[in-house]
Amino acid sequence: MSWRQLLAADTDAELIAALNQEVGNSGWVELRGYYLTVLRNELDRRHFDYSAVDGLMAFPGRRRFALAGKQLVYSDDSAIPLYRNTLSDGTE
Repeated sequence: MSWRQLLAADTDAELIAALNQEVGNSGWVELRGYYLTVLRNELDRRHFDYSAVDGLMAFPGRRRFALAGKQLVYSDDSAIPLYRNTLSDGTE
């Protein structure tokens, strides 16, 4: 299945979870850019309003998202550190 098909089959909550997985990821490659475009297109297909969210068109940044009806908003627990010093066992 293509990313488009996989994202189209996701529930709204799963789609937002997929978007939140990109938060804090500062790496950038062509394939990731394509994935984010497909993800944004799926948000558009579902008529989600993300006008209140800064920078979504280019990069998810450092804040997590939530849905309020059909509007994409920053979640209450949205701030994450830019750099994480987390070991594989989860300790810092």
